[in-house]
Amino acid sequence: MKGSHATTFAYGADRSRFIRTDSNQSAGINTQTIYVGGSEYHYSGAPLGADPTTGKLEIKRMVAGTLHTLHFDDGSDTTADESLALIFSDHLGSTDAITDFAGIIT
Repeated sequence: MKGSHATTFAYGADRSRFIRTDSNQSAGINTQTIYVGGSEYHYSGAPLGADPTTGKLEIKRMVAGTLHTLHFDDGSDTTADESLALIFSDHLGSTDAITDFAGIIT
């Protein structure tokens, strides 16, 4: 804990991290990241004491150590708030381009 910010981690039986929770008392919000295989589910903006999964969602998917997709959801019940970014890398793993689902470079 540092000031009004606290970070906690939860680990599985194999000692791999599977949940990180950040609480900011002064701002009154929680941030939670759930690690599943090569994916990260990052929830942010939920009020303290509320289910952290009610906040904004960002999903990161990793393949062979390289980030390939980002998915954003602002937490409302509509699909219009969602977006997807595809990340293209060169043979060294550097990012070449980031596009939306239609292939338009962003």
